[in-house]
Amino acid sequence: MVVSDDGSTVLISATVTQSILRWTAADGPTPLPLPAGAEAWVEHMSRDGHLIVGSVLAAPDFQYKLTVWEAGGPPRPIDQLGAYSAYCMAISRDGRWIAGTCQDPNAQLHTEEGFLTSSLQGVGVETIDALGPAGSVASPSAVSDDGRVVAGTSWFGPSGFARAFRWTRSGGTLALSPPGNEQEYRVLMSADGSVAAWLRTRPSGSFGFDVVRWTTAGGAVVLGGPSGESVSRIFLSDDGTTIFGNSERGGFKWSEASGFTRPFGDPTLRVTALSPDGQVAALEQTVPGQILGNRIFRWSAASGIRELDRLSTGLFPWHGVTAISYDGAEMVGSTDSGGVSAMWRENGTVGTETCGPGAPNSTGVPGTLRVLGSNVVSVASVSLLATDLPPGAAGFFLASNESVPPMPVASSEGWLCLGGRVGRYVGPGQIQSAGALGDFTLSIDPAAIATAMGPALPLFGEAWSFQAWHRDANPGPTSNLTSAVTVRFY
Repeated sequence: MVVSDDGSTVLISATVTQSILRWTAADGPTPLPLPAGAEAWVEHMSRDGHLIVGSVLAAPDFQYKLTVWEAGGPPRPIDQLGAYSAYCMAISRDGRWIAGTCQDPNAQLHTEEGFLTSSLQGVGVETIDALGPAGSVASPSAVSDDGRVVAGTSWFGPSGFARAFRWTRSGGTLALSPPGNEQEYRVLMSADGSVAAWLRTRPSGSFGFDVVRWTTAGGAVVLGGPSGESVSRIFLSDDGTTIFGNSERGGFKWSEASGFTRPFGDPTLRVTALSPDGQVAALEQTVPGQILGNRIFRWSAASGIRELDRLSTGLFPWHGVTAISYDGAEMVGSTDSGGVSAMWRENGTVGTETCGPGAPNSTGVPGTLRVLGSNVVSVASVSLLATDLPPGAAGFFLASNESVPPMPVASSEGWLCLGGRVGRYVGPGQIQSAGALGDFTLSIDPAAIATAMGPALPLFGEAWSFQAWHRDANPGPTSNLTSAVTVRFY
């Protein structure tokens, strides 16, 4: 799973349905369109969520074709690679530059080679030469924002020997560290291409992996591991100044200023994802004796560690977080259900504002609606919160499974954004009065949403919209409405 920087778009590989889904906060999950009978390998999305890049295997030649989708639109093959089978291994943050490996289907030995091309039409292909003898393969794993730098692992022919490399347009392919007998894997790179980090096997006679960091100013430096421990996985921030990872005694952080530190305390906590700015990490803890699920935690430099709700999907516990939005406000991952995806939000909100801002009320600003809790009906945790209201104003919440463009309301300064059989929460204890801070809230049952015909149970994946109406004096007696929020229930 991959999440956009703002958390509004998620790329999901659905193992149960064997499909690729593009989820947006506004529309929910939508399968990526594919040719009939085609298979796809898709793992990369631009950081704004607009562009998706992968490979499609389809008739008539049944070669993997490098393919892009823009805003969930139809697939567009990258024709620059001709008849070659091609696999995307890395893209730049804006999705413009694509690095990967390709194979000539007509070659007797099916020799692979690294390449760099663009998602834009009419841009050529550049070959990324491998280190080592004939038959070696350059396997890219990172590309800079400007497409001028590619980093990855070069596999030395049939021996399988692996060495970290850095390719530039001006200098070609160069090894990132001096020759030796060590193997080097999973090369990461900063967004500007000035810093790289990877794992390297320890010298003969020693067991485990060390962290190596390379900079344009200082070259390669073997950082090792915290307290000399072997390292199993690393993550690099966009600016290259911070490395997170896992060693024999749990998660760690490395920075230029402090070196190796243990910010998480508990040695059973392991890092599974890092926000691009390096300020938020997802942590996982396996619980002894527990068959399903792991404990999942969120760490931030500002607020420390706290555990995420294990009932985020309602039916199944978290299995692990795989991606985090840029500011760390959204985390996406999977559960032990074998294919259920979940999102956690820092501010606890669900849904998307689909109509707003509304008309200003007597406070001078529009009222705002937020929906808190979970969009999984079985969790039974949804609260509606109206804010920025006139203190003391009476009001109630509205609901409908139809969202419409803003409509004027008689004797009101507000705009109604709900259509169809609009329900009102006006039963005992449901009519509210704004407090001194100008807000009121109501907990509702998501399995019995108010409609004009009585309570309704949402269908799986059905969208429902909510809005709040309130009285006002501006200056004479009137009323107003908040913004509207649409939630897709599961």
